[in-house]
Amino acid sequence: MSGLWHTLHWREPLNLWFSLLPLAIYVVQRIRNRRDLNQYADAHLHAWVVVAGNQTLWQQFFSRNTAYVMGWLLCVAALAGPRIAVEIPEGTQRNGLDVMVVVDTSRSMHASDVQPNRLRRAQIELHTFLGRAAGNRAGLIVYAAKPHLFAPLTYDYHALSYYLDLIDGLMMPTHGSDAEAALALAQHELHGSAAKGVVLWLTDGDFSGISATQKSALEKRVQEIASTGQHLYILGLGTEEGEPLRDATGKWLEYELQAVVSRMDARYLARLAAMGDGVFSKLSDTDYEWDRLYDRGMMTQTQLALNAEQARHVIWKEYYPWPLLPGLALLLVAVTPYRLTFKRHGATLALVVFLVMILAPYKPGQAASLGDERAAYAAFVRQDFIAAAQLYNDVPGYAGRFGEAVSLYRHGDFSNAVRQFGQAALQAETDVQRQRALFDLGDSYFRLGDYQSATEVFKDVLRYNPRDTNASQNLQYSELLQRLVRERTGEDASLMRQGRGARSARAASGMEIHEHTSISLGDPDQKPTESKPTVIPSNENDTSIQSLVNKGVEHVQLAAEGKVTVQDYHRLQTLSYVKSQLSRIEEARVRVFQRLFEMEEGFPAPLDETQSIPGVVPW
Repeated sequence: MSGLWHTLHWREPLNLWFSLLPLAIYVVQRIRNRRDLNQYADAHLHAWVVVAGNQTLWQQFFSRNTAYVMGWLLCVAALAGPRIAVEIPEGTQRNGLDVMVVVDTSRSMHASDVQPNRLRRAQIELHTFLGRAAGNRAGLIVYAAKPHLFAPLTYDYHALSYYLDLIDGLMMPTHGSDAEAALALAQHELHGSAAKGVVLWLTDGDFSGISATQKSALEKRVQEIASTGQHLYILGLGTEEGEPLRDATGKWLEYELQAVVSRMDARYLARLAAMGDGVFSKLSDTDYEWDRLYDRGMMTQTQLALNAEQARHVIWKEYYPWPLLPGLALLLVAVTPYRLTFKRHGATLALVVFLVMILAPYKPGQAASLGDERAAYAAFVRQDFIAAAQLYNDVPGYAGRFGEAVSLYRHGDFSNAVRQFGQAALQAETDVQRQRALFDLGDSYFRLGDYQSATEVFKDVLRYNPRDTNASQNLQYSELLQRLVRERTGEDASLMRQGRGARSARAASGMEIHEHTSISLGDPDQKPTESKPTVIPSNENDTSIQSLVNKGVEHVQLAAEGKVTVQDYHRLQTLSYVKSQLSRIEEARVRVFQRLFEMEEGFPAPLDETQSIPGVVPW
């Protein structure tokens, strides 16, 4: 609720002063009554001439005066024009928010109780965060035994994304996990900033290796962060069950002759967040953690700063009907000539207010859209898929695109289904909707025999939700068929694809291409049909597999017969070469940062492996 309040804007905020009118009337009336009473009798006689009220507290509350006041306040709120910005012009900034991201990169962050592992999941989650936090400055600190500033505060999220992608390839100079020093560095980087300071700490919450003195220092640091007006938000990336850790050779890591099991201490993380005047959230399979940490947390520290030109281009969602209709209903109740009693009229009035609140945000355009969607769904149920696709074409948003895609899929038009599933993923309102759209996009590619594209799309689904067993199964099946087709045709993978892969297809549909895409599928309540996981045959000579391999070979042959121009072929070869060179450059840059960190920690020569520090636990 606090997040909603801080993202709420008022079209005419000065109108809110009218809410004081009932108070002014009450004060004037009390003064007038006191004056009349003093004129009627002396002060020592007031007790003999004033009749005490005999109404109960509930009767006083459930009265015409209460209806007048509540109705008036609701109408004033509607007059001020409450609204929320749905789409904000590019370049618009929010005043007063600098976010310093602190990422734990110690050995325990490589545990895989969170898939694919804790550190890799931290990268995925931070890409989601950057997608939400546009317009605010952000920086990046990584730490193990010692902290390092990886990226200073900046508005350039493309640069931050680049540095973020390098984290899981870094070899930190020394083993350990000094969270207090990392938070101290974050506090230092935020010191002196004119903006509101926020520390976002991503950690597995394993404090098993620190002493009571170190815990005390950590708590003192968190309290200092809060005392300077900054806020600490924590995302816990481990599990309370934990997982045993491994050393560099792959054996179980032992400390004092016992296997080391890394567990998240959620209670202590929540306590630290409370000390830091912030919020703690565990990792979830949805975006709940960012709703809690960012939308209902960090966003409460800032407000939009819009000038007149920007305000004209903002798309607003108006909320004035919500207070207006209940307010009018209460004013109507207040002026009715009948005597109100809770026993006789309470249930009726409650029902009226409930119905008004339900109907308040409803718009005529929504009714037409719902009518089209019902008609489309009716056509789908009677298996008239062509008519259903045409009707869904008139339905806006995700529901329309997804319904049209499923109708085309059921009709067997997989090529057009691919385009519509891509658009559905773009227009999805939640990550769950996007994941469903992507899953079915991969299935459509599979039906076309484009196993390379299906493989890439199912990988995207698993990047978002590594626990999706259906996507994992289908990915294995697609990779198997891709390999068999490659063996049959004898072609290189880059020639097989011929420009029809998942990335080029998504680019053609207007989808953003990113190495760490997290587009996912939709709301189960809005899905006309369920996708069923494919069972992976164990026998590669199975007739069903051979028919699918034939389809894949046919797809390759069709591509080779003219689906791709010579210019497209050369472009793909150039792109493949550039990507391979960029991969080498990235490896070199990771090594550069590693060397910088080694120099910061006082190592005169490059290290071959991470060093242990005497007296510091190596995880």
